[in-house]
Amino acid sequence: MRVYDLLEVLFVPGDVVEVRALSKRGRSSNIGVANRIRHFSYPKDTKALKAFVQNASTRMTEGTWALHGVYISVNPRSELKPDSQGSKARDVKYVGTLFIDLDVFGSSAENIYLSVEGIRVQPTKEWAVRNKDIAKEFLERLAVNIYQRLRDLDMAPVIIADSGFGLHFFFKLNPPIAREEGLPPLEAQRNMEEQYRAAFKVMKNIILDPSSHHL
Repeated sequence: MRVYDLLEVLFVPGDVVEVRALSKRGRSSNIGVANRIRHFSYPKDTKALKAFVQNASTRMTEGTWALHGVYISVNPRSELKPDSQGSKARDVKYVGTLFIDLDVFGSSAENIYLSVEGIRVQPTKEWAVRNKDIAKEFLERLAVNIYQRLRDLDMAPVIIADSGFGLHFFFKLNPPIAREEGLPPLEAQRNMEEQYRAAFKVMKNIILDPSSHHL
């Protein structure tokens, strides 16, 4: 699945998508302020969104922009903001997607090993860099293993992506988490965030359930 195909999965017409060019930590990015953050209306501005992402990706590859990557919001923003103006939690219109980042190769311990379907790895970034092919196959098999288990529980994610040193999971929430009408703004925001954290905790615990895969 191409990154742009994800838009159809995550958003509905009229949603506002935030895109950020993420500078590498501690380095000058050489990016004009207006090129750091943009908001786009889906699907009306899809062509412009693609052009923005492609330009940032090209400049990152060429080295003219010191970028860590390009971030695309997984939940819609409440409004189209001026260029370079980022959104905050209070600007999320509703939560239709639950995102979980499983950091597989993030340990610093050298005496721990993980195993899935006969593939045994050491979950450190150093090990993964030295053994790229094995690490990649491990993540692929782990993704299939977890997906099949979640599917059996009727909790299958709509997307699982390789993040380099782990896996990204995207779950569509039905119904979405929204602010409760009738509550004061701050209380409604807090209530929505608490619902999200609760859903995140439950799903991550299910993903990490040691009784269901060989970790």
